[in-house]
Amino acid sequence: MLAINQISLLLIEQTARDAEAFSRAFAPYAPKGMHISYAVGVKEALRVLSEKQIDFIVMRTKLGVDSGFDFCKYLRSTTELKHTPIIMFDTAATAKEKVQGFVSGADDFIVLPIDMRLFLSRMKLLLKIKSI
Repeated sequence: MLAINQISLLLIEQTARDAEAFSRAFAPYAPKGMHISYAVGVKEALRVLSEKQIDFIVMRTKLGVDSGFDFCKYLRSTTELKHTPIIMFDTAATAKEKVQGFVSGADDFIVLPIDMRLFLSRMKLLLKIKSI
């Protein structure tokens, strides 16, 4: 099992501003040694995924003009990423949207604002579950 401080995390956001806000909020809680990459939208996420080994994906449900749900389904269809933990998130998500996230292949769904301690705990739990 990978330790939380050894993982490579990819955050996929809809705007650079949102990615920067998440980064500022997560920085005080991110374990030393964790490598964090950011992507704005699906095209940039695909580029990062082709260039780096990613151990964990955190993504918004809306990725600009693209659907995070559709992209999650795509990620689950790939041999390389089908077992990679994925957490989806968004603001004021309805039960229907949360279910859609799980049906799309997400391992967890978090509603903004995110309590970063809870977020980190969920990441650790998913890493533990995925290693079993």
